[in-house]
This record gives sequence, structure tokens and C-alpha cells, in this order.
Amino acid sequence: MKIAIVTDSSSDIYDDLEAIKGIYRLPLKISSDEEVFLDMETIDRSEVFDMMEAGRLFQTSLPPLDKSEDLLRQLKTEGYDLVFGINISTGLSGTTQSLKLAADEVDIDFDYFDAFTSGELLYTYVKAARIMFDKGFSIEDVKARLSEARDHSATYVLPDNLKHLMRSGRVSSTSAFVGSLLKIKPVLYLGEKTNGLMEAGAKPRTMNRAISDVVDRFVAAGVNKDYIVYIVHVRNAATALKMKELLLSKVEGVEVYIKELVTAVAIHVGIGGIASQYTKRININ
Repeated sequence: MKIAIVTDSSSDIYDDLEAIKGIYRLPLKISSDEEVFLDMETIDRSEVFDMMEAGRLFQTSLPPLDKSEDLLRQLKTEGYDLVFGINISTGLSGTTQSLKLAADEVDIDFDYFDAFTSGELLYTYVKAARIMFDKGFSIEDVKARLSEARDHSATYVLPDNLKHLMRSGRVSSTSAFVGSLLKIKPVLYLGEKTNGLMEAGAKPRTMNRAISDVVDRFVAAGVNKDYIVYIVHVRNAATALKMKELLLSKVEGVEVYIKELVTAVAIHVGIGGIASQYTKRININ
């Protein structure tokens, strides 16, 4: 069976698309005022960040349905038998359901794996799934191995302020106002336990305390050298590095990467925001 993996622009797969055959990406829509952009197609990350620094607020929505249908028709023409979706959490977006509707319209088989997250973990799962399919793994085996990693994963988001989350409906205007008055730096959790929805955890009043709280959660979860950690930021590399150093002082041998946060999440977190994700390494052999 010939299987194509379709993800979206929240997965942070850009440069690898040319190098890894069989992975395809759909752009999420990004809107501000009356302007609508296609993430990483008609606007790039640095342009969005520049606009955010200038005070622009953004929202995200599904990839255009016609682009989804066009891509799936192309895949069917190229001889693919099944489309396997690994997309932004179903708790945050209807992208997976939209892709299923497109598959029904095009009449191509569809299956998916819900990672209950986005960003670098999505990137990790997409690449691992492609390798496993290329090795001849069945869909059931791929799902089982991805699920094992997902069961030992988490995403924590540390927005610098709450106005972007208020605009996107992630928090109420009242909560955002009170949070701003109290200078709260909330720690938000995203993962399987919340069905991919973003939930508030600790509410420290400084970014340093928020970072310390997240690192302590990583340690309590048993993160070790068998895990991969991503620390991603919105133009705040210094704080990301501080978090990495704190984590390495408490967990020996863990692999940690620092990157910029994907646009689709960054616009909800805001300039200066940080997110950190961990996952157990995926057994692809």
C-alpha cells in the first residue's frame, strides 16, 4: 500500500519537505483585521513576528478546503492508496476533520493519528511515521509506536501576556484583564490528558518562576536521556537558553533543541512567549 502523510504548517516541517519524499504540508490560514494569509506560503514567520511587534493581533483557521482537495487529487493521481493525517491537535483545530471531508470528496482512503499537540512534537511524529511506513510497518504498528511516545509527552506554553490568548478565545477578557493587573505568567498545559485542549496550570508572577515550574514538571514526569526536549520561543532566545541550562542542570544527558515557535502557535502566545515540549524517543526499528 502506498501511503502519503499529510500534515499542516503547525508541524514546523519546511526544509525537510524536499528531502523526505511522501510528506505533504497544508497551510493554515492566518488572519489579521481583514487580511488573510496562508502560513509559510503567502507570509513567513519573520513577517508575522514583525507585525506582532508592531501591535497586530492574529487568528488562525483551517487550511482552505479547495487546497486540501487539490492536494488529495494530486496524491490520488500519483498512485497513493491512503492519506495518513498527522495534524494540529483536534482539540485546537478542525483541520483533521476537514482533511477527512476532503478525502471523502476525492474518494481516497484516509486515516489519522491525533498527537494532541502541534509544533516540534508534530514534526517528530511526522518524520518517524514516514520512516516506519517506508520500512513496511502497518498502520496499526505506526499508530501503536506513536501512541507510546505520545503517552510520554507534554507541551507547556508560557505566554508573556494574555492579550493574544484573549483574542483567540483561549482565555476570557476578564481573565486576561485580571491576569495583566497581577502580572501573572500562566503555565498552560497541552497534551493527551486534556484531549489536546489548552488548560491553565500554575500561575507564577515572573517568567523565571514559570520556567522553574515547567522544569520541575519535566523532572517529576521522569524525563531523562531517553527523551527529546524542544524549547521554542517567539523572539526570546535568551530566556529559552536559560530554560535549557536549568533543565540540563537537573537532567543529565537529555537532548535539548532551541528553535523559534511555529507561527500558528506563536500568534496566540505573543512576542516574548516560550513553549517547551518533551517526548519519549520513538522506536522506529
